[in-house]
Amino acid sequence: MKKILLSIVFMLTLGAAKSQIKKGAHFTGGSLGISTQKTNADNKNYSLTISPAYGRAIQTNLIVGGEAQFSNSESEGGGVINRSSLYGVGIFIRKYKELGKGFYLFGQANLSGSIIKSSYSQIFSNNYSDRGFAIVTTFYPGVSYAINNKLHLECGLNNILSIGYSENKRQYSNSSGPFKTKNFGLASNLSNFAGLTVGVRFLLNR
Repeated sequence: MKKILLSIVFMLTLGAAKSQIKKGAHFTGGSLGISTQKTNADNKNYSLTISPAYGRAIQTNLIVGGEAQFSNSESEGGGVINRSSLYGVGIFIRKYKELGKGFYLFGQANLSGSIIKSSYSQIFSNNYSDRGFAIVTTFYPGVSYAINNKLHLECGLNNILSIGYSENKRQYSNSSGPFKTKNFGLASNLSNFAGLTVGVRFLLNR
């Protein structure tokens, strides 16, 4: 199995001190994630996620802000094609704790709302499309290491815990429907490394 995973996260923080992010500092940047997987000539998966963000330090090492998200994915195999896209906005809070020798522990909580569209198609099948929305709150921890006063390397378990509510409307190509569903659920990435992210933070001091 050939799998390529690229996760690039960039963050610009204005007004950060050499060892701390001081109250009043601006926190801007975003994340970019690309994942591709191909098991054979017929089975392949692709996903792209872009998440710009802006925040402000309401006290030392504590950031509150907002973010937007766009994601697009496609999987193909066995004559079946699945496509999905997501557009969302949310708020977040992130707390840093200094561990010493350049290491930091952080925790981040998010609350977001998103619009989701997807489609399923297969030859000689009753194809369908979905349209809905989701409201999700997530939490994840991580560790950051300061290479110098401007560059931090970071590793986190993204969405290690999430709670969400969603509604969906499905329409079939044979005109049956629409069929509506509602879901409320709790999920975790503790059992695998699917949520593991690696990132970079750039700090610009005053």
